[in-house]
Amino acid sequence: MPVPAGSLFLVLAGAVAGLGGAYAGARAGLDTVLFRRLAAMAQGPSMLDDALMQLGTLPARNAGRPSVQQIAEARRLLRMQALLLAAQAGALAMAGIWEDMACLQPIRRPVIGARIRDGPVSVQ
Repeated sequence: MPVPAGSLFLVLAGAVAGLGGAYAGARAGLDTVLFRRLAAMAQGPSMLDDALMQLGTLPARNAGRPSVQQIAEARRLLRMQALLLAAQAGALAMAGIWEDMACLQPIRRPVIGARIRDGPVSVQ
């Protein structure tokens, strides 16, 4: 049985949302590790900024941001991850409903005057 186009679109949308959620989750996990290690170090955020700039993962314009701003960015990533997870779950649930609706067969109405025990009646 062919897959309905709407169902396929919703599955693909769920996959894209899942990839985005995985990216946001990985970034949030990295931030968690960095913040924990940063809290244990005496050097402070300037050492972290220097290391991230050397790796090429932090633009120079973002160096020296206050911790409050960095934490706000980490929270934004967590909210984005939760939103993408909800979008993925919604898209996959809708794809399942769409598939179920596509599989429904139209109700066959009996021909007036036909006897049920005679079997199916063909209308010409």
